[in-house]
Amino acid sequence: MPRITRRRTLSANTISPQPRRSSGRVLIDLLKITLYATILLIFSSTLIARYEIEQTSMEPNFHPGQRIIVSQAGRAYGSWLSGSAYAAHPSSAAAIGLQREQIVVFYETDDQSEPPLIKRLIGLPGDLVAIHDGGVFINNRRVPEPYLSVPTDCSAYCSLTLGADEYYFLGDNRPVSHDSRQFGPVPGNRVIGRVVMRFWPLDQLTIFS
Repeated sequence: MPRITRRRTLSANTISPQPRRSSGRVLIDLLKITLYATILLIFSSTLIARYEIEQTSMEPNFHPGQRIIVSQAGRAYGSWLSGSAYAAHPSSAAAIGLQREQIVVFYETDDQSEPPLIKRLIGLPGDLVAIHDGGVFINNRRVPEPYLSVPTDCSAYCSLTLGADEYYFLGDNRPVSHDSRQFGPVPGNRVIGRVVMRFWPLDQLTIFS
C-alpha cells in the first residue's frame, strides 16, 4: 500500500526546526558554488571582452578613452560553424555573426603582439572591393557611408576580390586610419569579435546590433 504522509499545519508563530547540516555537507555545497562560479567566469570570458579605445581612427563615432564590450562568440565557435564557405553567399560570416558595416576588433598580424585595432567591416569573403573616385564600391556598387565627412583615398590595396576567409576593414576617420588599404585583407583567425556595446562614458551608452 502506498504511504500517505500527513503534513503538519504550523501557525505563523511556529518555528519548524531544521536539521543541522554536517560540516562535510557545507563543504560540498561551497565547492559546488565555487565550481559553478568558475564555469560561469570561463564561459563569460570566452564570449565577451572589454576594451578601452586608444585610437583616433574611428572618430567622430568612437573616441580615445571610451570603453566597449566585444562579442567573441564567433572567435570561440565560428570556425567549426562556418567552415570555408564564402560569406558573400549564404555563408560563414553570417554564421559567426559578422555583417557589413559592423564595428569589429581584430589583430593586424598573426603574431598578435600589437594591440588590436577597431575598424568598420566593409568587405566580406567573396566580395569584390574597389576604392576610387572618393568612394568605396562593393561588387561594383557604391557603398553609402553617411558616417563619413570626407572622401576615401587609397594607394595600395584598392581593388581586390576577397578570399573565402578574408575581410576588408576601414576606419571612419579615413585620412588618419591605418586599415586594409595599407595592410590588405584580414583573415578570419585574426578577428576577435564585433562591438556590441559602448558602456563608458555612461552618457554615451550605446547598444550595437
